[in-house]
Amino acid sequence: MKYKIMVFMILFGTILPGTTGTAFAGDKKLPARQGQSSRSLIVYKSPNCGCCTNHVRYLRAKKFDVMVVEITQEDLEKKKQELGIPSDLYSCHTTVTESGKYFIEGHMPYEAIEKLLSEQPDIRGISLPGMPSASPGMPGGKKGPFVIRRVPHNGLVSVFMSL
Repeated sequence: MKYKIMVFMILFGTILPGTTGTAFAGDKKLPARQGQSSRSLIVYKSPNCGCCTNHVRYLRAKKFDVMVVEITQEDLEKKKQELGIPSDLYSCHTTVTESGKYFIEGHMPYEAIEKLLSEQPDIRGISLPGMPSASPGMPGGKKGPFVIRRVPHNGLVSVFMSL
């Protein structure tokens, strides 16, 4: 199945928004679509994760074009390593901008994604580590500010923003 999807991507240069498929650890980025939207995201997740599915719904409600790629937990860890996400910043799913320029780790609030996409900083990506209560896609009440971390190319993690 993964080869059929890859052939479709190569031949047609696109994947339909909202579709799922199988990925493999070696894929660096998807081919760009003609007229590609900066609001196009690819979410890598385990097929069994309900909170990840909730986060995808949240992103779509915020008008992001989201493609879901379901992969094994082992391949998800490889994807995180490939993207340069420090292990202490891991969450249950990893999002990548369609261009492959940025990763967005975890249950990221809309405001942080908008800031990343509008400011276009020279970093690898951002992370909201763990699975904070009341973060987008997660149940419960908010227990404090969401501290979103920035991961620059030099690996010196700092605060991107707090919400």
